[in-house]
Amino acid sequence: MKLPVLLDPCWSRVEAEIRAVIDVEESAYASGAFRQARGVPSAAVLLRLAMIYGVCGLSLRQTCAWAAMARLAELSNPALLDRLKAAAAWLGQIAGALLAARASVDQRWVGWRLRLIDATTLSAPGANGVTWRLHLGYDLGTARVTSAVLTDTHGGERLGRFAAEPGLIDIADAGYPHPQELRPRLAAGGAFIVRIGWNSLRLRQPDSATAFDLFGHLRRTTGPTDAWPVQVDDHRPDQPPLVLRLVALRKSPQAAEAARRRARATAKRKGKTVDARTLEAAGWILVITSLDAASFPAEAILAIYRLRWQIELVIKRWKSLLGLGELPIRNPDLARCWINAKLIAAILIENTVAAHSGLFPPQQCEGPQRPVAVAAV
Repeated sequence: MKLPVLLDPCWSRVEAEIRAVIDVEESAYASGAFRQARGVPSAAVLLRLAMIYGVCGLSLRQTCAWAAMARLAELSNPALLDRLKAAAAWLGQIAGALLAARASVDQRWVGWRLRLIDATTLSAPGANGVTWRLHLGYDLGTARVTSAVLTDTHGGERLGRFAAEPGLIDIADAGYPHPQELRPRLAAGGAFIVRIGWNSLRLRQPDSATAFDLFGHLRRTTGPTDAWPVQVDDHRPDQPPLVLRLVALRKSPQAAEAARRRARATAKRKGKTVDARTLEAAGWILVITSLDAASFPAEAILAIYRLRWQIELVIKRWKSLLGLGELPIRNPDLARCWINAKLIAAILIENTVAAHSGLFPPQQCEGPQRPVAVAAV
């Protein structure tokens, strides 16, 4: 058996960082994760066992053997299974406390904070489709995840899962433009840049109930980008019209053709005929935003939206380096424990990287230096 790397010197630092943001014993008791010893002497040991099982790739049997060899706990495989299942919600609270501590760091660009929102799917062994979704919010100023929500397969991608805040621009892809969730973000003093499909929202002319002719406007566009004010029907007749801005970017011929091939393949797989409008819209990137044109011209909106790849890299790192995408468990409670342990490890790793990033200041790099603009705003 390969021994885990969470040995005493390393674990003492991990435990100290967790204790700095949450009372381990009190939270374990309040959540029901640790009420009696029964082979596990303390809540801290239970936390360590959960991290060993979730992060180090050991089975229940191997985790019990390691605990016995390390003289930490004496318990059977079924006993450990029950303890870890009961600790799932507690581990989620610990992850939330770690995220809340880092969310207090405020770094802004031109008076705004930028938050990327995305989700990744996890499947249990033998599952035909998605079993879990992990929804993440990533702060570009601090380059760290600041919020996370775990749902089952029925938990879709929604902006409403993340709290709206003043001065916060949420940036999300085409799975998020639910009309009823746009207005609350403006009411809280925030803003958004969300990609849409040609039929994602009911668009109208900004000053009337006349439908907005999307394809007519696209066909009349001569340059690479264009933008128009539009009214979004969010089914709130008791409220003033929700007037936003639609920004369009023409794709390269190669990217447009690749998108059309994917659309045809998806329709064929579902036994349907692809809509001609879908093929035409495949040549464009469409985003809806609440930001005004004077401060954020179309080119700036698109430049900010292109930063979305940062959160995709985070998800790829977590899945490839931490093994988050290799869920080995069918039991829901044990799976939640395993996922939350991975999440805690990922947060602690990001904290360590952030704490040491100052050791490599950019001014020490050799060669010519050129400024890099985050966005033309």
